[in-house]
Amino acid sequence: MKAYIENFIKAICPESPELYMSFFDEETALKDATGLIEDLRKENMTLRYLLWIRHGCEFKYLYGDDGEMQCSKHGIDFKRLPAESIKECFFANNNMKFQRNTTVLGEENADNA
Repeated sequence: MKAYIENFIKAICPESPELYMSFFDEETALKDATGLIEDLRKENMTLRYLLWIRHGCEFKYLYGDDGEMQCSKHGIDFKRLPAESIKECFFANNNMKFQRNTTVLGEENADNA
């Protein structure tokens, strides 16, 4: 366990890991790590909320009761889906929109020819 912690400290504090290690005790490190994880969780939820509320859909498509963050138009659950899945949904929806627009443009160009 100690080697893992030392490697972790070197990763997060590369300029002076020995200084941190001189004050290291496992209880403090656990509290620090727990606090860091909680801070990252809160930040992640804040960014998910902002992405949900500002991703471009009208409010009528957004469901947010009871802490939910869903878009019924795109079928995205911003609260539960992994970030990679949300990205894939965006690409899939944008690709469909692009294909729909190029089809319409192609038809207009054919009519004008």
